[in-house]
Amino acid sequence: MGLMTLTFGNGENMNWALVQVEIIKDGVPMTCGNPDMEGYYCSTSQHGGLDDTSWEKGETLVITDTGANLCDSECEVTIRIKHDGNIAMSDTLYLS
Repeated sequence: MGLMTLTFGNGENMNWALVQVEIIKDGVPMTCGNPDMEGYYCSTSQHGGLDDTSWEKGETLVITDTGANLCDSECEVTIRIKHDGNIAMSDTLYLS
């Protein structure tokens, strides 16, 4: 089961080579592995779309905890998506 699901709504497709997904908890950023990458605190998987090398408009991204136990109970985290080093999206979420 995923921690959160994000759907790409607007903008140009983002090449995975330039995308960084971070979850920030208690001020500590943890980088998630992009699709098909292992060895991170969290991982991402893409669902839909036609191109595995890009996060495409309308495509859904599922972020999964890979054993870091980000939230044992309710907690507040910030999800940040960077593209080519620039913040494309940042939002604080409450997970339970």
